[in-house]
This record gives sequence, C-alpha cells and structure tokens, in this order.
Amino acid sequence: ALNRQMTMVVIILLLFILTSGLSFGFLIRNQRVRFYREKYENELEHLALVKHFDYILKFANDIILLIDKDLNIVEANDRALESYIYTRNEFIGMKLDIIWAPETLSRLPEQLKIVDENESGIFETLHQRKDGSIFMIEISSRVVNIEGLKYYQTIGRDITERKSAEDTLKESEEKFRKIFEESP
Repeated sequence: ALNRQMTMVVIILLLFILTSGLSFGFLIRNQRVRFYREKYENELEHLALVKHFDYILKFANDIILLIDKDLNIVEANDRALESYIYTRNEFIGMKLDIIWAPETLSRLPEQLKIVDENESGIFETLHQRKDGSIFMIEISSRVVNIEGLKYYQTIGRDITERKSAEDTLKESEEKFRKIFEESP
C-alpha cells in the first residue's frame, strides 16, 4: 500500500512538474511570438517611412543633396540631377566645389562655418551646371548626424527667374520714381 501511495505521489509530482514545464514553455513561447510580432511591425513601419521619404526625395521640386564632412556629394534627388545635368554615377561622389560657380567659391568656407556654428543656414549663391551655365540658387543647409557621422543636408531652389523679376521690378520702380520726380 505504501509503494502504491509513493508511486501515486511520484506520478502526481511528475504530472505537476510536466504541467508546470508546459505552462512555462507556453508562456515563453507567447512572449517570443509577441516580441517577434512587435519587431516585425516596427520593421514594417520603418520600411513604410523609408519608402515615404524616398518618394518625397525623388519627386521634390527642390534640389536636395546630402554632403559628407569632406564635401563629397553622398546622395542627390532627381531634381538635382536634372538641374546640374549630370547622371547619378557622375554626380554621386563629386566634390561640392565643382558645382559652385568659380566667382563664388571663395565664400564656401565662410558659409560652411556659419552652418557649423548655427547647425543651419540660408544663403544665396551661384552654381554651375555640367555645361558651364551659371544659375542663382538659394540654399538652406543643415548639419545632420547619421550613425555618428556629420553630414550637410542642403535643399536648394533655382531662383534665377525670381532674381530677374526682382531686377525688372527695381528698374521699373526706378523709372517710375524718375518720371514722378521730373514731372511738373
């Protein structure tokens, strides 16, 4: 009878240990499934954001460049390639001073210093296309850190037409002022 009771106690203990182990294993499995599900959902969100930013970068109306600390062009959107008349292979890796007009190149260190000190800056300058033509550009530049490395993100807009319209308006205002002052 004692052997029977001991056998029953051992069987009950084994069933208890087995049930506890299965419950513990099921709990761990659920936590792992939840962890990987969250990781998967976060990765999907990340991919959606990357796709969204790629879309914005690709179809932006402004020239967008990412430049490293050595002033090499790391990334450029399609608008930049169209504006400067370069292919992607020619443009990526190019030194920034190649697209600056020679007459304004001396101002580049000063403008970089302003951007470094303030972590951003807006300025107007002249840039040069592959064919040698010069155009006026307004640049908004910002310092960004990507994975611990310093980059310059620039958003540029060709303002040649705007400057031409401003000059025409100034000339017109000057003529009108002269006519008004000289009229009896």
